[in-house]
Amino acid sequence: MEDEPLDPVRREARGLERESLDRELGHRRAAEFWGRVHLGLGLPSVVLAALAGTSALAEFDNSNLIAAILALAVAVLSALSTFLNPSGTADLHRKASDVYHSICARARQLTTIDPRSDDEIRQSVYELTKEFNDQIAASPQLSSRWLQNL
Repeated sequence: MEDEPLDPVRREARGLERESLDRELGHRRAAEFWGRVHLGLGLPSVVLAALAGTSALAEFDNSNLIAAILALAVAVLSALSTFLNPSGTADLHRKASDVYHSICARARQLTTIDPRSDDEIRQSVYELTKEFNDQIAASPQLSSRWLQNL
């Protein structure tokens, strides 16, 4: 059994593959969520701004009240969109997901088809582990709810 000395290394690579896949999917879910938040805040802002402008120009008695309420709603939605930056947050999660996907694929390759020497495989696992840990530090915070049910 030539692979016996590598068994712990291969187990580590498989664990790295699983954890990378979980984080990839978690960041993908977070990116989808923040993309929906971006649309959920942006589209009503556009519609309400148009309605506020239209009602401000209308000659109804209550037009000033309607315009004020719509303008306030636009201001709140715009402030939320600026503060939360859902589009930027979604982009960061998408990029993190892509990095984890790459780590997962390379870890899978190490455990299945990689023809390198034992020492090279060990070195690759160490390098992937470092890249994985660096990516955790560089990634946007990932809520535990994005990792559930994976």
